[in-house]
Amino acid sequence: MNNHKNNRIKFVLLNIFWALIIAFLSYRMPPYVDDYYHKVSFMDGAEITRISQIFPSVYTYYMTWGGRAVSMFFIQLMLMLPKWVFVICNAVIYVLVANVIYRYAVIGSWSYGGRRDDENAVIVLSAIYIMLWFFMPDFAEVVTWITGSATYLWTNLAILVFGLLYYRDFCDVDRNSSANVILISILYFILGLFAGLSNESGACTILVALAIFVVVMLRQNRKIQVYHIIGTVAAAAGAALLILAPGNSARVEAVESTTNNILMICLFRLGREGFYSIMFLGVPVIIGIGLHLVSNYVKKTSTNSCRQPIWWSIELIFYVLAFVSIFVLTFSQGFANRIFQWPLLLISIGFATSLKTILDGISDSFLGLRKSLAIVLVLLAMVALFEVVAGTLYSYGKDSFFDRQVIYYHIYDTEGVLSGNGL
Repeated sequence: MNNHKNNRIKFVLLNIFWALIIAFLSYRMPPYVDDYYHKVSFMDGAEITRISQIFPSVYTYYMTWGGRAVSMFFIQLMLMLPKWVFVICNAVIYVLVANVIYRYAVIGSWSYGGRRDDENAVIVLSAIYIMLWFFMPDFAEVVTWITGSATYLWTNLAILVFGLLYYRDFCDVDRNSSANVILISILYFILGLFAGLSNESGACTILVALAIFVVVMLRQNRKIQVYHIIGTVAAAAGAALLILAPGNSARVEAVESTTNNILMICLFRLGREGFYSIMFLGVPVIIGIGLHLVSNYVKKTSTNSCRQPIWWSIELIFYVLAFVSIFVLTFSQGFANRIFQWPLLLISIGFATSLKTILDGISDSFLGLRKSLAIVLVLLAMVALFEVVAGTLYSYGKDSFFDRQVIYYHIYDTEGVLSGNGL
């Protein structure tokens, strides 16, 4: 009992530690680029001071520039409210993202017969936080910047939560058949609509994931509930509203292309996405696949309670979805490094699932291995804290803001290859 209580306390303290870091960096992040445009109404250019101004502004945005109406609502709301509101909300959402990823790992490991206690919870969650910190592409733009975090981090949380509902049923764990179907259906509808209206990469990926869910359920003669159908329809409707927004057509027309050759355009974009995928996600994928290979030995001796083909590995689903989420934008006119946050979250799910499966499967005789891993994770957390302090001091002296990048090639103003400049 005492051990369980101590683990829960450590779990909470770990979340508080990272929440404070993100809150501090969010507070330090000044208004940047698009924030200045988003402070005023798209309808009449007046500064937004009331919530009632946001709705017509977002409608005008939807009709003239883009389909991300949900994120734009929160962007303009946060820019209107005092800065501390965004600081608290953003820190909480970042922590929720990490904990939802952890929940995916827990359910995935359970499907392999993993332990149902919290013995390894702190280690796995710590590893998730470290993965997100050291490998997050364009960190400031998608984690601490108001426009970027609301567009990506916040909407990606909605997709993760929505997907978790299906993932739980996919793995057939923790099902509550006595729950009110009407209330569950409403929940699936709301989350499905939000997930579909999130961002293009995430919306397309969740539709692919839902298709996989339906195919597997049908092949295994498992019942698809009415709320599964409602959520799927809502997600598809939301994605259609997002992608087919009149504003998207206007924005595409505003972006000039250097060639009209469709084949050349597609080849260029495939090469572009491939290059940046390797640069930003190559190391996380290698780490994840390495852990996956190790975890396969553990799985062979575990009870597989997830009714799936023997050759099917749950972790690999998330790596495939990460790949899909990148190249689904090949036919999109625009591109930004910020889209790589979503595939990193998916890779982190696969990575965390493999790690928890390994830790749950090793015997107590390997207790020293767990302690060593815990020490390494604590040291990495201290490195992250040092980066925050050093980067904040440096950015303050340059009248700039904290950002950390992962760079694997020579850039003009450095002495060589950097794994992360910590600035």
